[in-house]
Amino acid sequence: MAGRGIELSDKLTIFSLAGLLVGLLGLAMVLAFCVSIDVSKTVIKEGGAIETISAVLYMVALVLFVLTFGLKAARRYWYILAALAGLSLREMDAHKALTTMSVFKSRFYSSGDVPMIEKLVGLGIIILLLYIFYLVVSRHLKGFVEGLRRFDPLSIAVFLALASMGIAKTFDGIGRKLADFGIILPPEDVYVFYVLEEVLELGIGLYFICAIIIYVSRPV
Repeated sequence: MAGRGIELSDKLTIFSLAGLLVGLLGLAMVLAFCVSIDVSKTVIKEGGAIETISAVLYMVALVLFVLTFGLKAARRYWYILAALAGLSLREMDAHKALTTMSVFKSRFYSSGDVPMIEKLVGLGIIILLLYIFYLVVSRHLKGFVEGLRRFDPLSIAVFLALASMGIAKTFDGIGRKLADFGIILPPEDVYVFYVLEEVLELGIGLYFICAIIIYVSRPV
């Protein structure tokens, strides 16, 4: 009904999503300031607990999607599953573990040290990702924006996942990025941003899982 306020159940769900964000930021603060540097680095290093859990959460979201909506929906929305699988593989550094260097670096395509077959495969991956992005935007952006306007918890969960992704990407290599503008951060500040990046990436999969749970928990 137009003009109806947010239902109590939706308010509680939104509160829970916000609580998850606060919990993630609290975890980041603990890792950055409240435990020894050795323990913190062990948890957030490449291949460490945080990165591994992040990769697993994407696959949990993928499997949950298939189990919840069935194979017919999986075929129809294959691009969503492909995006989740791609995010999981990226967490496991597959984009650079199987090739000479990261396929997302421009130098990968300009370097003479990279075999042509790798460049072609990398280019194919980039084209596929752009196509997936196009499908997601063209098919779901309108409903997503409308959901945000209504404070729909499903849209809010997806928004928090995308926001976490965008902020984490901004924090990635922030010391180098700011140095290009003449801003030099001390190592301890760079480390805090690194911790925030890793923990926010942990939240992406969690929010996608929340979005699926929110959808299936609604009355038919």
